[in-house]
Amino acid sequence: MKYKIGINEVKINSIMASAKQEIPKIEAVRKLASEIVGMDVKSLTGEIELYEFLSLKDYPKATRQTSANLLGVSSEYKNFTEALSRLKGLKRFDVNAENQVIISDSYRETIREEQTTYLADEYVPIWKQLEKASKEMQKANTLMNNSFANRMIWTHNDGRCGADWVQFQRLVIHQGKY
Repeated sequence: MKYKIGINEVKINSIMASAKQEIPKIEAVRKLASEIVGMDVKSLTGEIELYEFLSLKDYPKATRQTSANLLGVSSEYKNFTEALSRLKGLKRFDVNAENQVIISDSYRETIREEQTTYLADEYVPIWKQLEKASKEMQKANTLMNNSFANRMIWTHNDGRCGADWVQFQRLVIHQGKY
């Protein structure tokens, strides 16, 4: 049995912000591909459309660079391949229905799962009991209109716990007298 303890939203936001910084670089590569093929590309990097454009029916064995030379787009193709080689982690991204580069849902889910803390098996009942004790202590804080409840609990080195009568008197009964 897995029990969710919490999610590190700060880390998730940091990872997503880092991924978003890559989107303009991908869009720049797509723009280069679009300029070469003469139309908006639909794939993430434009490779599919560009490689299709560079496939010459009259010269099927031509390399892409040779095709680019023959089509007069050699320098543009070189710029595209250099920019494409600098892109990292493309599996994190998708293209949406509006043809915009976005962070993929699967990547978001993966990061969310990685940043979620779970307890398993024998630790779950202990954690649930601690959560219950915390809620009860919060109720005591609310009744006293302060946050002193934790000061009124004692713990012994053998693990026993209890309410501290002296602290209770000082912090609740005689509150304001000190």
